[in-house]
Amino acid sequence: MSGFPGAPTHVQLPSSESGRLLPPRTESGRLLRWDDAPQGWSPSPYLTEFDDVGFERQVISSRIPVIVDFWADRCAPCKRQVPVLEEVGRLLIGRVKVGRINVYRNPEVTRRYGVKGVPHLMVVKEGQVVLELVGDHEFEQLWKHLEQTL
Repeated sequence: MSGFPGAPTHVQLPSSESGRLLPPRTESGRLLRWDDAPQGWSPSPYLTEFDDVGFERQVISSRIPVIVDFWADRCAPCKRQVPVLEEVGRLLIGRVKVGRINVYRNPEVTRRYGVKGVPHLMVVKEGQVVLELVGDHEFEQLWKHLEQTL
């Protein structure tokens, strides 16, 4: 089953002659990875995927505060942040926008904000960066920082 928009809801995985399932591959034959998801696709209704093209409009010009998580595919702490960010997004829905931006797919924004390591969390309010946190944070830690900032 695939969660990508426009993809079929049921995918027949290829199998070997022995009947063993083979890992899914792209049309070029490369193994399918998370990085193959279309730009802007998010697995969560509480997280938005930002990119270089729409960052100004979606984040800097936003009328509500925006929490931006700079992340990378092979970053274990970044993956641990996802449920924390989803919970923040769920609790603050409509009052704060929560999203992520992949540092490798979006080098312009990454460079512009001087992101050197991931995860790197940034809170933007009225077009200004009002909080930056580096590293992964438990929900309670992050919530305390957000209460003081928002």
